[in-house]
Amino acid sequence: MSLLNAFREIEQALESKLGKLESLKNDPAIKQEIDFEEKLLNLMIRYKKTIHDLRQLIQHDAFGSKARQQHLYAQEERSSYRALPRTYRHPVTGELLETRGKSAKLKMWEKKYGFRTVSRWLQPETL
Repeated sequence: MSLLNAFREIEQALESKLGKLESLKNDPAIKQEIDFEEKLLNLMIRYKKTIHDLRQLIQHDAFGSKARQQHLYAQEERSSYRALPRTYRHPVTGELLETRGKSAKLKMWEKKYGFRTVSRWLQPETL
């Protein structure tokens, strides 16, 4: 590509970007956001606050100290999920098997009677 062609291509791209910039400058939504930012920065200067202070204030309002602790505790609970126990009852012998996963006995039953058959032996949860 010649140097002149590269120059004209860059010039066209610049004109396109300048047109987009002008349309954004006239957009009322961007004017409102710029006005809000200026007012917020002036308030921060006036009260000698930093972005970090502002962030803490907003987070405190969103999650009050006790509510925030409960929210964080709930997140910890979800991350350490433990499977609930399931109970199977053998229909012929009446034997009960309670397991949180695949125990040796459950595997033996599935091998002997089949997975579908054993899955029907699952007892409903009793609360």
